[in-house]
Amino acid sequence: MPHRSKRRWEDDSAQHHGRNLLASRGTTRYFGQDISRWSIHRRARLGLGKVFQIPSVFADLTPAQNIQIAQSEANWTVPMPVAYQRFVEDESILAADLPLADRRALELAMVLAWGPQVILLDEPAAGLSHEESIGLAQRLREVAEQNGCTLVTVEHDMEIVRELADRVIVLANGSLLVDGSMDEVSDNADVRRAYLGA
Repeated sequence: MPHRSKRRWEDDSAQHHGRNLLASRGTTRYFGQDISRWSIHRRARLGLGKVFQIPSVFADLTPAQNIQIAQSEANWTVPMPVAYQRFVEDESILAADLPLADRRALELAMVLAWGPQVILLDEPAAGLSHEESIGLAQRLREVAEQNGCTLVTVEHDMEIVRELADRVIVLANGSLLVDGSMDEVSDNADVRRAYLGA
């Protein structure tokens, strides 16, 4: 087998890892550092976590085993937030058998287990009831405050955005439409035209 440099492997990994393809243009910067061509695991080691729209857990393992795997990859030991401690010792059920809200919570617990500085969330409330969605948003805000991490969330439910976000950025047709507080965004005529047809 021919020798491949680590750099080459990381570039290939970033380009061909499932849904995670390289951008066709532009750059991704993390605290000023260009990480556009970095592999997923290298970005994670830097302190960037991601929670997917469809929960990404080890379905045939217990919650406790999922947490153990996440902790084994941690750069440092991080205390689990109280809201997620229930998963640390739960050997009673497979992750596949958890309700959707609990699978989402388990995935977030796995990300939190290694202490990220920034967590990307792709529609974290998708598929949840209204009550579950509001509860999730409140727990996310608590986690961010307790752990000192930043949450960057893609979300279309404005009630969740209002509950969760300090700063809201609205895009339309790939361009920045407005950047401000939730009140500023909801009062913006361009936003109403773009998304409500008003």
